[in-house]
Order: sequence, then structure tokens, then C-alpha cells
Amino acid sequence: MAQTGGNDNYNSKEEYYVATANKPAKKEKLPNLIPNANRTNVCSPVTSVLITEGTSMGISRSTLNNSGIPSFCMDAGTPAPDPGDIFYTTNDPDTDLDFDSNNYTKAQSRDAIRRIMSVLTHPDYAPNTLPTSLTSNFYKAIAYNIWKYSDDRAVSSSSSWTGADGNTYTAYDLENWVTNGTLQPANVLWMIPQGNNLQPEVMLNPNTSSDCCPVDPTITTTVTPATSGNNGQISIDSASNALFYGVSSLNAGSYDGPTTIVTATVMPNSLPSNILSNLAAGTYIVRVFNTYDECFTDITLSTAPNNNNCGNSKVHVGSCWSTEVVSVTPNNGKFDIQILVTYIGSGGGPNGCKALSHYSIEADNNSFSNVSWAPASGNPSGNISLSLGNNDPFDGFKLDNVSGIGDSNQGSFTMNYTLDYLQDQQFLAKAGNDYTQIASFTVADFQQVQACSAPQCDTADNQTATASITEGQTKTLVGSPSGGTWSIVSGGGSINGTTYTPDDINADTNITIRYTIAATGSCSASTDDVTFTVTPVCVTAVNSTATASITEGDTKTLVGSPSGGTWSIVSGGGSINGTTYTPADINTNTDVTIRYTIAADGSCAESTADVTFTVTPVCVTAVNSTATASITEGDTKTLVGSPSGGTWSIVGGGGSINGTTYTPADISSNTDVTIRYTIAADGSCAESTDDVTFTVTPDANCSIEKTHVGGCWTTEVVSVTPNNGDFDIQVLVTFTGLGGCKELSHFSVEATPGSYSNVSWAPVSGNPQGNIALSLGNNDPFDGFKVDNMSGIGDGNAGSFTINYTLDNLQNQQFLAKAGNDYTQIASFTLTDFNQVLNCGNNTNCVVADNQTASASITEGDTKTLVGSPSGGTWSIVSGGGSINGTTFTPADINTNTDVTIRYTIAATGSCSETYDDVTFTVTPDCVTAVNSTATASITEGDTKTLVGSPSGGTWSIVSGGGSINGTTYTPADISVDTDVTIRYTIAADGSCAETFADVTFTVTPVTILGSIGDRVWFDTDKDTNQDSGEPGLEGATVTLDPGTPGDPSDDQTMVTDANGNYLFDNLPAGDYIITVDVSTVTGGIPSGKTPADLVQNFDYDGLGTPSKSFYSLGAGEQNLEQDFGFVVPTGNTGCGGNCGGIESESLGDAVTKVYINRKKNSIPTEFVKNDENKYDKKKLQKMQPKSKGQTMLDMFPTELVSGDVAHVTSPTDILDYTIADEVLSVDFSLNGQTKGVVLGIKTSDRVYNHTKAS
Repeated sequence: MAQTGGNDNYNSKEEYYVATANKPAKKEKLPNLIPNANRTNVCSPVTSVLITEGTSMGISRSTLNNSGIPSFCMDAGTPAPDPGDIFYTTNDPDTDLDFDSNNYTKAQSRDAIRRIMSVLTHPDYAPNTLPTSLTSNFYKAIAYNIWKYSDDRAVSSSSSWTGADGNTYTAYDLENWVTNGTLQPANVLWMIPQGNNLQPEVMLNPNTSSDCCPVDPTITTTVTPATSGNNGQISIDSASNALFYGVSSLNAGSYDGPTTIVTATVMPNSLPSNILSNLAAGTYIVRVFNTYDECFTDITLSTAPNNNNCGNSKVHVGSCWSTEVVSVTPNNGKFDIQILVTYIGSGGGPNGCKALSHYSIEADNNSFSNVSWAPASGNPSGNISLSLGNNDPFDGFKLDNVSGIGDSNQGSFTMNYTLDYLQDQQFLAKAGNDYTQIASFTVADFQQVQACSAPQCDTADNQTATASITEGQTKTLVGSPSGGTWSIVSGGGSINGTTYTPDDINADTNITIRYTIAATGSCSASTDDVTFTVTPVCVTAVNSTATASITEGDTKTLVGSPSGGTWSIVSGGGSINGTTYTPADINTNTDVTIRYTIAADGSCAESTADVTFTVTPVCVTAVNSTATASITEGDTKTLVGSPSGGTWSIVGGGGSINGTTYTPADISSNTDVTIRYTIAADGSCAESTDDVTFTVTPDANCSIEKTHVGGCWTTEVVSVTPNNGDFDIQVLVTFTGLGGCKELSHFSVEATPGSYSNVSWAPVSGNPQGNIALSLGNNDPFDGFKVDNMSGIGDGNAGSFTINYTLDNLQNQQFLAKAGNDYTQIASFTLTDFNQVLNCGNNTNCVVADNQTASASITEGDTKTLVGSPSGGTWSIVSGGGSINGTTFTPADINTNTDVTIRYTIAATGSCSETYDDVTFTVTPDCVTAVNSTATASITEGDTKTLVGSPSGGTWSIVSGGGSINGTTYTPADISVDTDVTIRYTIAADGSCAETFADVTFTVTPVTILGSIGDRVWFDTDKDTNQDSGEPGLEGATVTLDPGTPGDPSDDQTMVTDANGNYLFDNLPAGDYIITVDVSTVTGGIPSGKTPADLVQNFDYDGLGTPSKSFYSLGAGEQNLEQDFGFVVPTGNTGCGGNCGGIESESLGDAVTKVYINRKKNSIPTEFVKNDENKYDKKKLQKMQPKSKGQTMLDMFPTELVSGDVAHVTSPTDILDYTIADEVLSVDFSLNGQTKGVVLGIKTSDRVYNHTKAS
């Protein structure tokens, strides 16, 4: 029933907070918490959230709940969110959330809030249609209940609504549904505010699956190219599942725009709509988002250049000159740049434009090369200088000594140069002494010109091998350029990354795989297909189950291969559980046939393998091990028989049997009782019985009575009865005195503290009164218990009473009859007295050890159950060895029949002496036979075989055929022909049991493993013998592979290199190969103006000793992809006559002379100071130098000249400043401070060196 009362008119959570300030929520027991683990299969994204609609009640809508389901605040005391506020969802609420609650733990608060939120989708309690208004009573009721668990606010509003079932409910009903467990926890999203001044929110998770982005957002666009300057545009024409977007910077290599919903831009309400204007030509990445940060799609768009003119022109300061960046062309990681310089002024007069004297270009030091110039119009002249003067305001290069342009001479000229990287640059037109006529260009200006050109379109190249594979193999997919996608055109299967896995097939199947380079900008999509064949693999069932017989009570382990098959019983009965066969109950020898089946797979037929073995029946014999010791009429006897499952019956002597307990009849004289144990007939096994006879004697009076000091009282020990190791005792106390004896006040019994229990008393005659006290007073002369506050017995009142109690152990005891203040009226009983009662006087009932263990022989591997009576005795081994655990005897390892004697001992107790009884039986040794169940099916050289032998504990060895064994796995040796392999399983000799072994033979077939040879024929642009990025391949070169038969061309393979200079010979057996390259057929990759005849080789894999040839020994299965050939076009003067190999240069001699004079003039030392800083360490220098193919100059230097010398690096590096040397290295080798030798090396390129003739 709905609770009444409360206020429905709260207009804000602040009002509610104040109204409930002194009404803390009542803590109620919550239902069992349901852990968050129940949400593992539902998408719970971590994303940014933007509030789109808010209320003063803190009930809001956001970019996450476009379905209309609101979110609710979890802090009634902080401001509600407004539209535009930023939140973030969290998957770690335990760390990110806290609650202002003293009544509930964080886990309890979260669990209760999740239950509250589940009412939003409840089929009965929620309204038929959720309210549009965020301040509806239904939403307010939810908010009030949330604040109970987040802020300890009492639910103080009845806020009613009508549920889908037609009933009216209030906020109090919702409160009850949470506390009584009616509502189960919902899957929610916890929302954390960006600023600390807002409260966290909770909303129902709208997801039902694990995929946070089941449908990718998509858009269609229109790109308007730039027609003049930067006036390109991008517009969105339509959108699907796209709510927000962001845009990258121009020509970004990867997306670098907004990455969250809150930083992105809302999709326009009306489409089509322009999103980017005033764009420079180039590439942009547009990212469109759905509801979550991680649900997005990237679209790459390119704005085409202004095809009329891609140049960027600027007028210099002074307006006399203009410079236009005409082109910016990428070239192997660098940039070729052309500028056009035009004189746009006029001369004459004091304000006219002067004639140009030089034109300077700013560039970072060592960042420029290939500088040239050419007149474009008019008649300008000049020469290139690669450095600037002191008056130039920057570093760089220039066209110097210019004339014929400026003043009254119109004209223009171009300059071409290469930059290592784009950079801001200034261009100075120096006329007269004016160094201010500058035009400046930024990196962005150069990038704009670069982008204003037709894009390079990639072509898909599917290089996947076409060799067939089998159904169980995979194929690696190879395509270029990188970044494409793979798909299956036909034939089935699956692709994961670059790995193709076939489907299960039943016939040879052709597979076509497509490699696709997606369309980008104006470049269309490009595809390339490769087809290969997949062949099916059929397997054969192998049943390796042992054929040895088993008995009816044993089981058999079933062994079959390959795994995945099924087991069935063809004949003979029984049952199979996993790989364990259990026989049926049988009464004759029974042949059992077990079948192992590999199911049909496609065109591969079902395969079965049967194994037959014999199961022999087991007929059991009844053994009655019941003790034959006599019992008294009031005792019982435990019946012991084996095996279990038999029945008990009384043959003679009367009495009754309940389970395994025999109870005698009432008798007056000694009576012989015969008990029979019967195992019923089973199949052909006849019924078996076994009888045991024992004597039952009638009960006798065994009590002991003693008179207390003073003669007023007697105490009689009536009975002492064993009870599971304890002793139940009854005593009878009788008043025997006259009127001179005082009335009894209490009767105390001595007992060791903690040794007694179950104390009770009862009147027997007269009218004694009293109660049990389990401890004694200070005046009692001993510890124990008593019947206290006694009256009605003693003095003139005759009477008697009994006391019953249980002792942990028998002990000496005193009994005190306390009358008046007399503590001396004591009767004492010794341990012997109690034992006498226990054994019923004169040892007539002392127990005798009875060893009822069966004397039947057992084998070495068996155990024997020891049976003795009465219980409580101990077992020991008299002779024959072995061990005893409880009542189980385990034989020692033996090698001949061994007699074992086992003793059962009952220890002495009271006046009863120790007794024991021996039983002797024989243990026979257990000799086992080795069984080798290893499958005989053939395997290939690359496979392994699992070895199966029984019993466990044996060893494996290879009799013949080679290979190796690790544990139970055999691995074949490398072979070239079919080889029979014999494997032996050996059980070692044990005592008199001889060694036994079993052999299995199977065949190993060889596997031919094929390899490949290939790499690239390329043009070595920088002549460093390394394949550098951007260096072109030589297309069309003819490569010949000779399989080690240079005189026989019939077995040669020939191919031409592709557009990248690549070639590959695959499916090659191991052996010696000669790779020869012929570049006379080259069709591409040669520098402009050169022909194949100009190519000279400068690298191959095994050195240049045999130009255009490489020799290689290929191992089995080896993939050698390093057989590359490098070519260059030599430079320098080839008609130098007798001076070939060098450059005659008097200027070089002048330069050397000037350096020498400058050194002397400035007192520069000409000898190097030899210290630790320039010590020569060849190994250290080799580690520091860049890795390269071929021999380096450092490789040619010795480590030392003579033993014990000290070497220093003394390289004259200034040689690099006035020669064409690439490297220079000089090392001085000294011994005892004296130079013993100097090694000098100079490396130059293109086989050109310097020498001089000084004048």
C-alpha cells in the first residue's frame, strides 16, 4: 500500500535539501548486492558528455540520452548542471565517486541507486510512455529516492504517477521496491562533472550489447576546388548516425583535430551545409562522431589546386621587384624549388629603381644544394655564389655580379635549388646599396604551392604467393603499397590482419584474394587479385587401446588419435565415460570390441578403428571376520564381513541383528551363538557363506560398596560402563545411621577438573531433596562436583539416591557425605576398584585380543585390511616387513614369496594383563609386463609421435631409425628417404621379476622444404652502397638464377624486375645458386638523360669480385631476400689522359699553401697533442659509425702496428674543406713516446681523387 504524506510541490533540489535537512533517511536492510560483473557483456563507454537540457531539480538530458531518458543528480546540495556543462562517464565508480551518506557504504549506495534507475524501464511500474517534462512527478520520485542513498535525505514526497499496469504509485512505493529487492540493479552510466562545483549524475545505460559502435557514423561530402588563391570549400551533403564532427589541419599525416564530443562541432541541423571555406589546396581529414568519443569515422578529403597557376607571388619592399614561388616538388625526402624573379619597376630620376647588383636567398647553413639560374626575359647576366657577404641580413646563397636588369632594363630570371627541408625564406633584391628590398615567404606558402598539383595515385599490387596450401595451413598476404585492405573474392575462409585461414573444405578449392587501395581525393580505388588452390586434408582414425585382458572389476583407458573422435561399444556391453571403459557385470569370459570414430568431414569419409579384448568374471567368497570372543548378556557384538553387500543371519543361539550389530537374547546360562555372512549368487558365481561362533554369558552382580568414616553412610559403585573411550559410572548412596547422625547438607564426589560430564542424580528411597553443583566449595578437601542443598535424608530420615556421571578416564575417587560441619565422613575408591567393577570381579570378564585378519595370500601390489576385536587395540608387524596405516597393511617391495606376521595387542588395564594375537599370511611378488601401445601409423619428418606404454614408470628408447625422445614425444631425425623407426618400452627388472620390453615399428617419410632468393636491383642515387629511402628501383632488369650448373642454361630461371626493381625466385630446394643481373634491358629508374649503357654496378651481396653476379648456398627452407644489386652513373672527366683517376688543380696547391702559411702566421700548432681524449680505439669507433653494406675505410685500418704500441687519432679534418674527400682518418702509432708509423686514409666518391702540383 502507498505511504501517504509529504509534499509534491518542491520546485528545486535546493528546496528539497532544506526541507529534509533534519530528516535523515532511515537505514533499512538492502537486498543482497549484485556485483558489477553482471555488466561485462554490455557496452559501458568512457566518453565525454555535453548537457543539452537542465532543470533546477538536477534532472537533465545530454548528448548521451537522445532517446529522452534523463540523467539524475546524486548530490542534493550542489548546483544543478546547465546546458553546455561537460561531464565524463567512468567505469571505475568506486574510485571516482563518493557519497555524503553515513547510513550506507559506497557499494550499498551504488547498488540501491542502480535498483532505483531500473524503474525507468519496468514493464508494470513505469508509465506507458516516459514523460517529456523533466520535472514530472515520476522523475521527481526517482530523484528523491536517489538522494536517500547519496545524501541521507528522507524520502519526503508522495509524488504519484500511473504505471503501465494502470495502478497509481508514489515515491514511497519506489522506496519499498528497493529495500525489499523487488527491483533488480539496472545497467547504468556514472557521469563525473568536469568542474568540482557540479554534482555527479547517473543515467540508464542505453546499450544492450557489447559493441559501443554497432553502426559507424557516415557522411557524404562535396569538395569545391580552389579556383583562385585559397577559396576551396568542403560541405556535408548528408549524414547517417553522425552527430558531431571535427577537421584536421591541412595535409596532416594523421587526424589531429578534436577527439572528444565536447570539443567537436555539432552537426548542422540542415544539410547540405558548408563546414570549411577559404581552403588552400591540399588534404583534410574530417572525423564524424556518433554518441561516444570512440564511435567515429575518419574521411580523408582533398581540395584540388588552381590548375591555371599554382605559383605564389609577392612584391618586394620598394615595389621594384616581384618574386614568385613557381613550384615546390618533393624529391627523395628533399624539395626542389623554382622561383621567378621579375623587374616590375622603372628607372631614372632620384626615386627610380636601381640596377640589380645581386639577388640573395635565405637558407639554413648546409640545407641547400643544386643551385642554378637561367634568364627568363631581357638580358640579365650573373653567376652563382654559395655564400653571402657580411652586409646580407641572413645566411644563404645568391646570384652575384648581376647586370643587365633593373634601372631602365626590363627582364626576369629563374633560380632553381634543392632544400633538405622546407623553411621560412627571405629574398633580397640588392640594388645599389639598398639591402631592404625583401620579399618573405613562410613554410605554409611553400606547402600551398606544393599541394597545388595533381596528387600521386597509388596502384594496388597483390604480391601474395600463388602456391597451393592444404586445408590446415595458413597463407601470409603480401601487398603494396602499405595501408590497403584485404578481402576474399571467392572460395571462403577468413582473414586476420595479413593471415588467410581456409574454411573446412571437401574438394580442391580455388581462393581469390583481393588487395584494395582505397580512393582518396581524386584518386580512384585500385585493386589487385591473386588466386591459389586449397586442398582438403583427410585424417584416419587410430585406436591404440591395449588388447590385454581385464577382470570384471577393472577399468580400461581408451587411447585414440587424432583427438576429437568419439568412442562406442561395438559388442560385449559395459559403459564408456570420457576415455574410461567400465565392464558390465558378467558371469563368463566376454569379448568386448571398442570402436574409435573420426566423423566424416566434407569429402573425407568417416574413419573407424576397432580394438577387441577379453573381460573375465570375478567370483567373490564370503569372509566372516566377526570376533569369536565371548560377550555378556547385556553387551552387543559388531559383525564384520567382506566383501560388502552381503547379508547377516542367525544360525543358532537366538538374539537379533540390526544392520551390523548383534544383540543377545535373555539367557540364564552360557550360550553358543552362530552368525552367518552370505554373498548371494551372481550369474555363474554360486552363493558363498561363512559362519562364526561365540559364547554369550549371563550378567553377574559386580558392584563394590564401602562405608563412610563415621558409619552413617555407605556408597556403592554400581556400574562402570565403557562409552566410546569414556566411562559411564553409577553410584548408590544410602543413609545407614540412626538419630545420632546429622542430616545430610551436601554429597561431594572427587574428580579431576575437566574430566567429568553428564552429571545427574535421582532419589531411590525416602524423600531426599537437592540439586547438582558442578564445582565444590573451599572447605571441600578435593575438587569435583556435588549434590548441593540437600535435605530430607539423615538424622531421623532414612533414604537413598543414585548419582550418574561420565569420566574421561578412570581415577581414584573420594565421596564425602557432609552433615553439619563435618567434612570427614569420606569413603575412598581406587582405580583398581573401578576396574574390578568394569571387569565384573576376579578378571572373569577381562578382554582377550582376537586377530581376525584373513590369512589369504596377497600380491606385492595389493593391501590387506586388518580386523581385530575388541576395538581399541594396536597393530604391529612381527616379521616380513611392510607398513601399517590405520587398519591397512601395505607390503614392502619383494622379489620372492614372503611370510608376514601381524600382531593385534590389547593393552593391560586395571588387573587385566596385556593380550595379543598373531596372524600369518604370504605376500607374493608382482611381476608386470611392458605393453607398447604406440600407434604404428606413418608420420612425416616434421611431425612428432606421442608414445603410449603401460604400466607407467617404464623407459623409452630408440632401437633403430634415429631421432630423439623427450618424455613421451618422439621427434624424427632429418632424413632423405622413407625410414623405419623402432621404439622400445622397457619395464626394469624388480627383484626376481625379469626386465620386460615391447617394441613398435612405424615409418617416417621425408619432407622437402623449399626456400626463396630475391631482393632488388636499384639506382644508388647517393652512391653510398646503401638502399636509402626514395632511391628508385631499376625496372625491367633481367635477373637469371642458375642452380649451380653454369654450363647448362636449360635449367636456368629468368625474370625481369618490377616497377620497384624487385624480383623473387621461390619454391627453391636447398643448393648452390648463381644470381646474374643484366641491366641492358632496364626500362625505368635511370636518371633523366641517361641510358642503361651508362649504368655501372657499385654493390652486390657477395662483393664486386664478379660484377653483376652473386653466389649463394641456400639452406633448406631458407628465405634469402638480400641478393640486391646497386648501380650508379659515374661522374667526372673520363678523357683525362695520363692523369686519369685524379683532378689536376693548381688552385688546390694554392689552397694547401695558404692553409700552411695561415697556420704559421697565427701560430697554429701543426702537431696534434696526444692525450686520452683522442686515443684510437677501433672497436669503439666501429660501434659509433653508421651501419652500411660493404667495407668501410675503418675496416682497412689495423688495430695495432707493433705489440704494445699506443695509437692516437690525428686526422687533418680541414682536408675536407679544400678537397672533394668524403672522409679522412689518420692514426699515429707510438712506442715509448716515439712515433713508429702513421696510417692515413682518404675516401672520395665515384673513384675520383685529388692530387696537386704546387707552383
